[in-house]
Amino acid sequence: MSKNTYEIAVVPRTEKGSSAVRRARKKGLVPAVIYSKGAPGLTVYVESSAWQAATRHDANLLQLKGEGIDKLAAVKEVQFNTLKNAFIHIDFNEVIRGEKMVGTILVYPKPGQTHAGAAEDGILQQELHELDVRCLPKDLPEHIEVSIAALEIGDRITVAELELPEGVKALIDGETTVFSVQPPRLEEVDEEETDDDVEVEVISAATEKEEEEDK
Repeated sequence: MSKNTYEIAVVPRTEKGSSAVRRARKKGLVPAVIYSKGAPGLTVYVESSAWQAATRHDANLLQLKGEGIDKLAAVKEVQFNTLKNAFIHIDFNEVIRGEKMVGTILVYPKPGQTHAGAAEDGILQQELHELDVRCLPKDLPEHIEVSIAALEIGDRITVAELELPEGVKALIDGETTVFSVQPPRLEEVDEEETDDDVEVEVISAATEKEEEEDK
């Protein structure tokens, strides 16, 4: 089992309809659905404060517990209202022990490392922060750390080059770039200033020619 499983309380939803959901949100509850293979989705509520606490942990599996509910699950989708700064809805997928699951793991550069391209002011870019994988629940890693020390300017690390734990398979194209080192950005030329300088030189040259013809 993943070492980082976080337990969170859920409350069964007894009332249906949008008005009931609005009342629940005002009480600090977030509507959620737990999807299970071959069964209808189970509608529940999660306390907003409890969910916010869960998001602060690097947990990729959740133990959902409540009245008559005890399910291991992975997050499928979270809806968040940025204007109201509030969680709107959460979807969970139940995870069955002994069956392969689809999960999402975070990707980090190894802490304390400096890429080789830094000696020439190269810029490290991380283009993939999360990786979808398939594996047994017990094999799902908390996250993966990638060595970027050997990266020179122009080099990159792809998904196919990641060292994933045994039994864990990435679900996206192996050629997808995870990290790359780009050349340093050149200072931009002030085009207006350059154009003005050129214009002044041309006007000056024409003026000198006219003066010579007048003599």
